[in-house]
Amino acid sequence: MRDALASVATALLLLGAVTLPFVGFGLLQGVGLAAPTGLLLGALALPLLLLYVLKSRRPQQKVASVAFWRVVATEQQATSPFKRLRRNLVLALQLFALASLAYALARPVVQADAGDGLAHVIVLDTSASMLARDHGGRARFDAARAAALDLVRSLGPRDHATVIAADRTAWTVVPWTSDYAALARGLWELAPRHTGTQLDDALILAASAARSGPGQPEVHLLSDGAFPPPAPVALGAPLRFHAFGQTGENVGVVAVDVRPRTGPGPSAQRGALAWEVFVSVRNAGEVEREAYVGLERQGLVVAARRVTLPPRSDRPVVIEARLPPGPLAVRLRGTDGRTLDVLPEDDVAWALIPEERGVPVGLVAAGESPALARALEAAGGLLRVMTPETYQDDPALRLYVFEGWVPAALPPRDCLVVNPGVAVGPVGVGDEVARPRVAGWDRDDPLLEFVELDDVQVATSRRLELGPGARALVQAEAPGAPVVLLAAYQEGAATRAVVGFDLYGSTWPLRASFPIFARNALVLAGRRDELARGGLRAGDPLTVPVPAHVSEVVLFRPDGRREVVPARDGQAYVAATDQTGVYEVHAGDRVERFCVNLGAPDEVRIAPRATLELGDLQVTSQAAGTRPTEVAPWFAGLAVLVLVVEAWAFHRRW
Repeated sequence: MRDALASVATALLLLGAVTLPFVGFGLLQGVGLAAPTGLLLGALALPLLLLYVLKSRRPQQKVASVAFWRVVATEQQATSPFKRLRRNLVLALQLFALASLAYALARPVVQADAGDGLAHVIVLDTSASMLARDHGGRARFDAARAAALDLVRSLGPRDHATVIAADRTAWTVVPWTSDYAALARGLWELAPRHTGTQLDDALILAASAARSGPGQPEVHLLSDGAFPPPAPVALGAPLRFHAFGQTGENVGVVAVDVRPRTGPGPSAQRGALAWEVFVSVRNAGEVEREAYVGLERQGLVVAARRVTLPPRSDRPVVIEARLPPGPLAVRLRGTDGRTLDVLPEDDVAWALIPEERGVPVGLVAAGESPALARALEAAGGLLRVMTPETYQDDPALRLYVFEGWVPAALPPRDCLVVNPGVAVGPVGVGDEVARPRVAGWDRDDPLLEFVELDDVQVATSRRLELGPGARALVQAEAPGAPVVLLAAYQEGAATRAVVGFDLYGSTWPLRASFPIFARNALVLAGRRDELARGGLRAGDPLTVPVPAHVSEVVLFRPDGRREVVPARDGQAYVAATDQTGVYEVHAGDRVERFCVNLGAPDEVRIAPRATLELGDLQVTSQAAGTRPTEVAPWFAGLAVLVLVVEAWAFHRRW
């Protein structure tokens, strides 16, 4: 028992003497460990110590006398297989060499300038391509975040760091600090978003941070490099590009559009109309792929087509199906029914089958307006006729037409005002002019596309006086000065068009250009429907029309999270669209839905970048987490030197 306690005390003394220099060096130099798991190699000290307390079995030899071998004979006769551990120079050297190797594997990091310290600008890519799972089943983002945490963990006592997230936009996650807990917390709170990457903004923000950093700046970019080439930026600091990703083989849906079927074909059934779904599929890899493009409703496949995708190409696919109103998933699957690649997030896109095929439009007139009603209905408008007394704003309507009467405030939607008696926004109303003759019109404006007005005659018209923001679309010759017959201006996202004359005092309703003009107005007003059908890009904001009395709406994200969004003047501005899927907006009793798809088609190209070019500067990617100030090679060399001394001490006769 006494020998065992003495052996333990000797072992602890040797281990303490061996580790003390490394602990002291770490405390004095502010050493961080980039790979602390390397210290596990030190566990080999236990079997090494065990070898020194085990008795060796010596072969028996015939000798002339045992007088000089009594100690050996006594040891051989002992029943315990262990012996007392004694202080041994060779053992101490072996333990020191083992400690040096373990310390080297832990990758100790010191600072090049201990006076000022280093200021690390950590730029972490949070775009959709970082969701690719080609790091042993782990996402690129997770590998990049782990490397960023290793970098933060290796900070010295005089070092500082700041964290910047980069995808469609760039923002500072953690300002300058030397607090490891704050930096780690900021990194753990980050998550990839389903958007593209605009590295220019991130580099500009990094350059600004480098100039204000509390030390020698150094920029670390952790990304897969799947972004357009950035513009040259003077960072004012060394740039270290840590690349992630193993493969570029990937296919994805890059565009979806839904249109009512036209021409011969299946007719509409009750509750389900015939629709054509246009899908664009991109193969960003070097290998030809086979896949199924399927339309899914509530998890069930309702239609599918098998497609062959040549390498580095886009393939258009059209699928016709009878589809009831509601959200529709367009999903890519392998021919075996499984996931196609390492980035399943771009294998699905969402579309919305609208409730109605036409554009809801409201016609507000003091009397009957047959010409406008016929033109709007012929153009595909779902007409709702109102009088000034019964007028009430309805967010479901996409276009309002006011004839001979204007409300005190126009609704926040596209409006066509005909023959107003008062000013409409920046468009003032002047005196009447008899028989103005059309002299020209803006053929490039979407409202007048394919519209010809040469044969239009007007009996009388009021002069439209253009204020700031208003533009003339149709001009006429008249005594004294030219007359503006049709003007337009933008108010937010809404277009306002003002016609200065009475339609029934002109020949325009009798000309073919009038229904074309009505159709153009409907198409422009129906942009909201088109947007909802094909889906927003992730990250793009959306203005959702709501009843005028509603002050806030509830937004349900695809992941089920609930957010309260304020509403004002009949509109709710939704900015939290960084996740793909179907969103729901609850505004009182009304429920609006819209779809969000992958933010950038280029995110399908996930091939990792080997070199980052910033103008004339080329930065080669390096292994994640490496630092130029690591001192691991020095400790590996120290281990070799100690082993040489140990060999000399072992063979020397003391």
